[in-house]
Amino acid sequence: MFTGVTLIEEATMHITIPQAMQTDRLELVPVPEDGLVITDTAFAHDDPRCLIGYVEESGGLLEVVWVQAPIATEFYSTTADVMAAAAARCIDVTRAA
Repeated sequence: MFTGVTLIEEATMHITIPQAMQTDRLELVPVPEDGLVITDTAFAHDDPRCLIGYVEESGGLLEVVWVQAPIATEFYSTTADVMAAAAARCIDVTRAA
């Protein structure tokens, strides 16, 4: 599955983000069929803004389908790169309401 990442188990499994990329808002959560979803914990899990993207390994790269505008498919080499891109896409919650 995803090489070079550490999984920890709590209520759900999360990929550990390197310290430089760690935020209180972003999670990578495993889903069936070896994929991950990127969620923004600033929003409730039943809020559509919570889901930022879907990640899957594809040909040695991490393919991300971004489901928040701008909707796109992009490829990254590392989870740190994925999380940096996700952080750049996070909605400013002070202006989102």
